Amino acid sequence: MVSVFSCPVQASESEAIWPESNIVDAVHGEISWRLLASAQWLDSFFQDKRSIREANQSHLRVRYAFFKERKTPQDLTPSFDLRLRLPELQRKTHIVFESESAAEAENAIDLERSKASEREPPEKRNVSAAINYIPRLTDKESFLVRTGVQVNQGKPVVFLGPRYRKLIPFETWNFRFTQEVIYRSDTSWQTETLMDFERQLPYDLFLRSFLDGVWLENTNGYFYSLGCSILQPIAATHAVQYSWSNDFVTSPSHELSAIDFTIQYRHTFWRKWLFFELIPQCRFPRDRNFEATPGIMIRLEMFFQG
Repeated sequence: MVSVFSCPVQASESEAIWPESNIVDAVHGEISWRLLASAQWLDSFFQDKRSIREANQSHLRVRYAFFKERKTPQDLTPSFDLRLRLPELQRKTHIVFESESAAEAENAIDLERSKASEREPPEKRNVSAAINYIPRLTDKESFLVRTGVQVNQGKPVVFLGPRYRKLIPFETWNFRFTQEVIYRSDTSWQTETLMDFERQLPYDLFLRSFLDGVWLENTNGYFYSLGCSILQPIAATHAVQYSWSNDFVTSPSHELSAIDFTIQYRHTFWRKWLFFELIPQCRFPRDRNFEATPGIMIRLEMFFQG
């Protein structure tokens, strides 16, 4: 298999006279760079929220998704995400218009965040208009503030939320910490804490394990998930992500609420801005006595970036 994101180490003629510590530092730096490049490529290809929310570019994403899960009605609705960067404001401010289908918002197909976050009423549950301000954005650190209005079940909801991300590279692992705090006029305060541990595996595989926790004001318990995903780039045009997560709630006694297995196949075809996704899943929710509940999402996406 030919790597789609690997880069050969460039040897220098001066290596022969480098001190041993400098050689070690150079090798460590190259490993960290490859690991970071792998994470950035995969997050960008899968349109991961880790990448898209903080991307400092204008884009338009239009999705049409079909979702069907056992014992639930099927859902077939479009969604869109339009972000306009304002160059007059040092290219740090975006105007954002978003709409998310019921299937993408309500069902356990969110591969990038914990299934525990389904219990929160996220600001993208319906249509929203917001301003994103990004005072700091680097490969390893970012700070973003979002504020805007969302129409939720026909009622306007005002929200404000700062988000901080920090990436710390180690020998062969990356540690990524993300903290988001949101205030909403309908549900008051909520927070989400996400910790990722990432490393590259042989055969161009990429491993990401995560711990994700959600706290909601006026809601008993703390919702958290433990899980991992393996991402497999097959070529520059298609890749697969295999995900597994275990969802818990602290109230009344740290009980397991669901187990989720998901496979996401994403393929760009015909044009580089046109994507097809096939996402089968199988959930084992407590409220169904952990009975296997299969489901599938089929999604067509157009993504334009300026």
